[in-house]
Amino acid sequence: MVLQANTVIETAPKLFSIDDAHSFRDWIAEGTDGYLYKVPSEPGGWSKRDKYEGQTDDLKPLSPQKARAIVQFVAGHSKDWGPVTIAEASPSEQQDYWNAPQDSV
Repeated sequence: MVLQANTVIETAPKLFSIDDAHSFRDWIAEGTDGYLYKVPSEPGGWSKRDKYEGQTDDLKPLSPQKARAIVQFVAGHSKDWGPVTIAEASPSEQQDYWNAPQDSV
């Protein structure tokens, strides 16, 4: 009998916060094209994204659970607004998660 190990690599959206004041009007997301985007925190916000040209040192990755919920909220995986969507990475690639308060989404 041969046992096979199945390895599943979990991925999470590459979504960041820049605001320590907890007033989340925008999220920062890495697109599948490698650029960073400022995404309004509103339904369908991905359709209104702008390139982010601010400091990257202050970006705080969100936890995978929080990031998935926000991406669904802003329609970050929708191809209705072009071929670029919010990129994903394995959680080990994004360290030091920051769990935003639940009421800020």
